[in-house]
Amino acid sequence: MGPQGNWVEVQIRTERMDEVAEHGFAAHYRYKDISTFEKELDIWIERIREQLRTPDSDTFEFLDDFKLNLFTTEINVFTPKGDMITLPQGSTVIDLAYEIHTELGNKCIGAKINLKLVPISHVLGNGDQVEILSSKNQTPKLEWLQFATTAKARSKIKNAFKLQRRQHVETGKEMVEEAMKAAHAPITANNLKKIVAHFNLNNKEQLFSDVGMGFLDLDELPEILGKKSPNKLVKYWNISFSRKKKEEPQEAAPETDSEGDYELENETEEAEKHYKIDKQKPFILKEAQDNISFSLAKCCNPIPGDKVIGYLSTDDHVIIHKTGCKEIEKFLSSHGNRVIAVEWTKFKKHKSQPGE
Repeated sequence: MGPQGNWVEVQIRTERMDEVAEHGFAAHYRYKDISTFEKELDIWIERIREQLRTPDSDTFEFLDDFKLNLFTTEINVFTPKGDMITLPQGSTVIDLAYEIHTELGNKCIGAKINLKLVPISHVLGNGDQVEILSSKNQTPKLEWLQFATTAKARSKIKNAFKLQRRQHVETGKEMVEEAMKAAHAPITANNLKKIVAHFNLNNKEQLFSDVGMGFLDLDELPEILGKKSPNKLVKYWNISFSRKKKEEPQEAAPETDSEGDYELENETEEAEKHYKIDKQKPFILKEAQDNISFSLAKCCNPIPGDKVIGYLSTDDHVIIHKTGCKEIEKFLSSHGNRVIAVEWTKFKKHKSQPGE
C-alpha cells in the first residue's frame, strides 16, 4: 500500500519476460532467432520502401532500379569501427557511401580499402574494410550513374542532379532577366527566342541552366536583341522564288500577274505544312532541310549509317542521338512524346551540335 492509502501493483521481471509480456512470445522468438534469409529480406524490403518514398521517382527509372536488386547475391563489408554493412554483389564505393548517409555520398571522393586508396568507381569485395573519403567541395556528378549499382545510390544521385539543375535554372533566369533590364529590352517570349537561337540552344530552360552554371556570357545581349527576326513570309517567298527560278528556263521572264501571286501563296502554305513533323512516320534526314532544322547530338556524335533516334525540342528543332545513347534513354522516360523515329538519307557532311 502506498503512503496515501492506495494499493500499488509491482511487477518484477527480466528483459526477456518484459518483451514476451508486451509483444507476445512469437514476437520474441521472431527477433531473437531470426534466420539470415529473413534478415536479408527485411533489408531488401526497407530499400524498396525507401525507393517508394522518393517524391520525384520516375516510373521507368523505379522499375529499372527495382530489377537491379531483385535477385542479386549480397556481400558484407566493414567500416573502420567494425560495423558490418550488407550490399548487393558488384556494389562500388559510391554505393556504400550512399548506403551510410546521403550527404556522405554527395561529398564522396574515394575510399581506403584495406589501407589502399581507391576511386569511387572501385568494386567492393566481400569482407573489405572500407573508409569513405569525402570533401566539402565535392558535388554529385551525372557520370556517377555509370558505376552506381544500388537503387538507393542511383536514386540519390538523380535527385541531387535534378535539384542542382533546378537551382541553376532559377539562378540563370534571374541573371537573364537582369541583363535584359540592363539592356532596356522587354522580357518577352520573342526576345528569349532570339537569345536561344543566337547560342544555338534547344529551349529557354537550357539557356537559364547554362547561364546559371556560368557557361554563357551575356555581355553581347544588347547586340543580340538588336537583331530583327526575319519575316516568315519573306523567308518562304525567297524559298519559293528560288525554286521557281531553278525550274524556269533562263530566257523566260518572271510572271508578276495575280495568278503568279496565287501560286506563290500556295507554295508558302505548302512550306508551312511541311514544317510540322508527322510523328507517325520516320523523319528523313536530308542534307538540305529548308523548313526543319536538326543537329547531331554531341554526347554520342552519330554519323550516317548509325541506328539513330530523334528528340523534338519545343521550338521544333530535331536533335539526333544514337539509339543506345544514355541521354535519349532519359528523354524516353521523362519526355517520351517528343522522341521520334528518324532515318538517314545520302549526306555529304553535316555539322555536329556545338553543345548539348
